[in-house]
Amino acid sequence: MKKWMISLILLSIALFSGCSDAIEPEENIDTTEYEYMLNGKIYSIGDNGFYLLEEETNSLRDISCNGLTDQKNVVMANLSVGDSACVTYNGEVAECYPERIDHIYSVEILEKADPALQYIRYVTDDMTDNAISFLMPASWNYSIESYDDPAARLDTCYYCITVMPQDSDGSLVFAAYMQTSICDTEVTATEECTLDGYDANVHYFNNEANWGDITIDTGDVTYMIYTQNIDDTWWESYGNKVNDILDTIMLCFAY
Repeated sequence: MKKWMISLILLSIALFSGCSDAIEPEENIDTTEYEYMLNGKIYSIGDNGFYLLEEETNSLRDISCNGLTDQKNVVMANLSVGDSACVTYNGEVAECYPERIDHIYSVEILEKADPALQYIRYVTDDMTDNAISFLMPASWNYSIESYDDPAARLDTCYYCITVMPQDSDGSLVFAAYMQTSICDTEVTATEECTLDGYDANVHYFNNEANWGDITIDTGDVTYMIYTQNIDDTWWESYGNKVNDILDTIMLCFAY
């Protein structure tokens, strides 16, 4: 099984949050003489920039395109969620989450997303650090059930996001639960992996070849990803896309 190095509302998100002054990469160096590069995947797009899921660290960077002046509109029009891109900048990074880069020189699209992807995100109304986001194929469908009212929560569940390919009954469900243990009564094997920097347990049921659920305990929230109406044929058709989705998961922070 692959090792995953991973971290609803579809919307344009604000790309400017409260941050401290930018810091220099080296003291007494004029960074205007240098170019630094970041490679990654376009995660989401706003009015004035975008979030980049950096390839090397699997972390988000908040990229502002305002410094491109006349070229800003041309660059922004060429961006699509899921594109592989290279950003060149002057080395200055603002200390906030996600780290913000205001002074960029260029954005080069290395590879267009194929198939096209869509950005999915959900955060609870009463708990800003209970959030999940990921990229999935634009052709897939999704639905969400939320229980933001504590009195209406089902079995301590905050929300469930169900995603599925078109013309398929099989689906993945992304759910967030209160801090509690989740009992898997028919687990026949367990593996460990990492999602968005968190330790995760992968459970197999009834000696099946493919996993049935993944649980991630962040300390405040227990996330579970589980399958519904999925068989070996479904995994043969969509297993690689599932892995791609898991590679883009970001948890907890309402950035």
